[in-house]
Amino acid sequence: GSEEQIGIQNDALDILETSIKNFGLTKQTITLAKNIAKSAIKIINKGPKLHGLLKNLQGTNKDLYQHGLFSSYVATAICASLNWKSHATLEKIAIAAIFHDYKLTEELFKLSSQKLFLVDELETAERKIYLNHPKDAASEIDQDDSIPEGVSQIILQHHETPTGSGF
Repeated sequence: GSEEQIGIQNDALDILETSIKNFGLTKQTITLAKNIAKSAIKIINKGPKLHGLLKNLQGTNKDLYQHGLFSSYVATAICASLNWKSHATLEKIAIAAIFHDYKLTEELFKLSSQKLFLVDELETAERKIYLNHPKDAASEIDQDDSIPEGVSQIILQHHETPTGSGF
């Protein structure tokens, strides 16, 4: 039930807190990141569609689920350390981080996590899924009115580079 779900999320956040200390961030920044991540989860749980997506991801691909939570935690910690203080902005970044890769298959996620991952070596169908995952995720997130404006844009651009050479 929801108590089990909250327990899993809290356990994941505790693991993340331990891991992130290695980045040398202050206790205050870590606490803020943890609170923002919890706040993002609350927003996601308000929208039935995204709540279902998160619950499905949690049950079917735990590595990708933990990657999303970890990305959320790290992204908000980095933003906070750069003095981005707006709670609304940090929530948007946290939500986008949680869902940025959720359209990847378990196999593609594992492949893309490897150091020597090359998109060009993927089969045509896998390459299409990989290259379209930001657009597909952003499109689906955009359909949920409970998600703050701008989250889908962050997801859409998460593989973009400063030179515009991303996808």
